[in-house]
Amino acid sequence: FNSNTGALGATSFTGDGSALTGISTPLSFRNRIINGAMEVNQRGDTTSVTGGVDAYYLDRFKATCGGGGGFSVTQETDAPAGLLKSLKVAVTSADSDIQASDWARIYTKLEGYTTADFGWGTSDAQTVTLSFWVKSSLTGNFALAVGNDGQSGYQTYSTQYAISSANTWEKKTVTIAGPTSGTFAKDNTRGIHIFWGMKGGSQYNATQNQWNTTDTWFPSGSTQVVATNGATWFITGVQLELGSTATDFEYRAYGEELARCQR
Repeated sequence: FNSNTGALGATSFTGDGSALTGISTPLSFRNRIINGAMEVNQRGDTTSVTGGVDAYYLDRFKATCGGGGGFSVTQETDAPAGLLKSLKVAVTSADSDIQASDWARIYTKLEGYTTADFGWGTSDAQTVTLSFWVKSSLTGNFALAVGNDGQSGYQTYSTQYAISSANTWEKKTVTIAGPTSGTFAKDNTRGIHIFWGMKGGSQYNATQNQWNTTDTWFPSGSTQVVATNGATWFITGVQLELGSTATDFEYRAYGEELARCQR
């Protein structure tokens, strides 16, 4: 205990602490994503994802595919500076004829307790910011969506993020104003999900940058990753936080992240 500053357990501190007043962003538990650094991979699966598959690969991240084509999901050591691992999608069989009801996506689900303070579905709905690092052999506009997965009626926010340089790590930031209507679980069931679209048929085409009451998560014109044989797509450093500003990635120790994955 430092009697001059009143700091308990501080390892280094100077000044009187006045600069710390008014901080609105928490110093810990900023990131609501579990395993956003893609380091935990308890299953070690590298199975191809084809029509009808909906399974976890890296912890807390699922892959699903409906219709033709297929891809693998693996953990890789290819990552931007400051991160060690990434999730890689590699198309092993192209879907050259994407039908209206076809889909493929990488997604993560967040427990209701984890996002209850977002206040989504109420007049107190908070703005959140999603940030992540992505790399692909393809360029263009890619599909991204956040939603409640149809809990007592769909609430889905769909948008796009652009990849401008092939095979180059780029950081993306998306700010989303929370919805004031709809049902979002606030207990130990699924609160929200986040989709990164790998392909989507016309029935999933969405009006961008607004909340829709339909299962529409793939904006028209988005890049159909699974339509290109051999295409690759990587992601890591995924962070979802309160507020309209993306802060630096909240890196957690492996043991702490593993325990969160095991909850």
